[in-house]
Amino acid sequence: MSRKSATRWMDPEKLKAKAVEKGVITQEEAEAMSHGQALRLIFAPGFSTAEKVSDVSGRGVGMDVVRSNIEKLKGVIELESAVGKGSTVKIKIPLTLAILPTLHCKVGSERYGIPLASVKETVRMPCSEVQTIRGKSVVKLREEILPLAFLREVLDVESAPLPELCVVVLQVGAQRLGCVVDDTIGQEEVVIKPLDAIKHICPTPFFSGAAILGNGTITLIVDVSELMRLVHAGGGPQEDISIDNRQLTIDNSKDVFMALLVEDGGAEQYALPIKPIKKIENIPASEIEIVGGRKVVRNDGNVLPVVHLYDITNFPPSKPESDVYLVIMGEDAERTGLVVNGLRGIKPIDRREAEDCFSSGGIAFSMVLGGRVTLVIADGTVFQRSRDYLNSQRASSAMEAALVSQKRGRILVADDSAVARESIRKFLLESGFDVVLAVDGKDALQKLSGIDLVVTDLEMPEMNGYELTRAIKKEHPGLPIIMVTTRDGEEDRLEGLKAGVDDYQAKLDGLKLVHSVQRHIKR
Repeated sequence: MSRKSATRWMDPEKLKAKAVEKGVITQEEAEAMSHGQALRLIFAPGFSTAEKVSDVSGRGVGMDVVRSNIEKLKGVIELESAVGKGSTVKIKIPLTLAILPTLHCKVGSERYGIPLASVKETVRMPCSEVQTIRGKSVVKLREEILPLAFLREVLDVESAPLPELCVVVLQVGAQRLGCVVDDTIGQEEVVIKPLDAIKHICPTPFFSGAAILGNGTITLIVDVSELMRLVHAGGGPQEDISIDNRQLTIDNSKDVFMALLVEDGGAEQYALPIKPIKKIENIPASEIEIVGGRKVVRNDGNVLPVVHLYDITNFPPSKPESDVYLVIMGEDAERTGLVVNGLRGIKPIDRREAEDCFSSGGIAFSMVLGGRVTLVIADGTVFQRSRDYLNSQRASSAMEAALVSQKRGRILVADDSAVARESIRKFLLESGFDVVLAVDGKDALQKLSGIDLVVTDLEMPEMNGYELTRAIKKEHPGLPIIMVTTRDGEEDRLEGLKAGVDDYQAKLDGLKLVHSVQRHIKR
């Protein structure tokens, strides 16, 4: 739930001054506060900006009670405010806590679950990087001072000293915390059982519930809000990313593997094998640069080569985004990034449910997942496209230069898929061709006037690609026809040749299609 006011706002400086006046914080603490921390002062017990105390205001308990009640429901309240521009209050409350995706971690000989909704990433670092500030353990993570909570100490679990730290970075609203565990085991969706029945016997302040795993063992689920409250972790205002930015070790079977679901704003979603993924970050799209013909971003002090999702799928995004997600993959020597517009979560992918209707190029196979067509990206595709990007850019530039000196043509594109039509149209327009669109075979027959070449899909309602080809060749035997399809087996090719098709091209490879159009265009 979100409520916004364009005429009311909070001044962080006035809030800090009032908090110092009432003794809620010291002057030194006020000077060290960030913008977000200053706004959250309104939740502090005893804090109020009212000049007079009345029955309904001035006692400093209202917003404190609001926050406490929301947190009891496992919810989060967030504040955004700019002087002269307005304020926004966001309240997030989970619909259910019955089934919870969790990251399972090892501490000593015990296993604990952490809700994935609060996990931002996992990082490993030498123990020597831990510092002590004001009696608290912290580490510096990408220019951020991150407070630490050693889970073995919080839960009083015996654990042997480790050569390095395994830090699970947690975030609830604007607060961030590094939770130190012995190791991460993997992720699993579990059914949560409440602990209310045993709380009067054994207090469980740091656990929100328990789960029985498939092997019969019981895992306690860490209450991230209570952990935050213990450490008093604070941070500036940051955008929540509704995906767990982390490195997971998954024990994949032969047919089932875990995949990150991503999207670019279209009807389709894409599945990316999670094994090579190291972390995910939310970045401004403006940070992506082109250096020496290659897309790069500056990440952790290094220059990271990247490719966009549409470089693999050849489907242009429905609309540009100001902020994008950077999926960082691979080891240091071959680390690269995939840029996507949206994240959908993590799901198991079963190869036995695969369909081959979209198997082409960098797409291994397709399937229906959660009611949406899902294209599964083949292993190694992101790395290969990153290596090939520079050469493909040069080839594309050379091809465009050659096309400029040649006569352009008028192309008719027939496809019942709006996404496919738009993708093909984009590539042809960028190469200088005029494009006419048709929604099926019958529509295409009405638009043949002045056409120099036809690009058609195979499977269409009313009239399929074979039928359209026969009809065109009967009246216009010299008109070139290129069929774009995912069905490129020998039998399909033979039937296409019999119908009069001049060339077959994969549906997702726009560069090869443009080359084919260049070769076959009617002069």
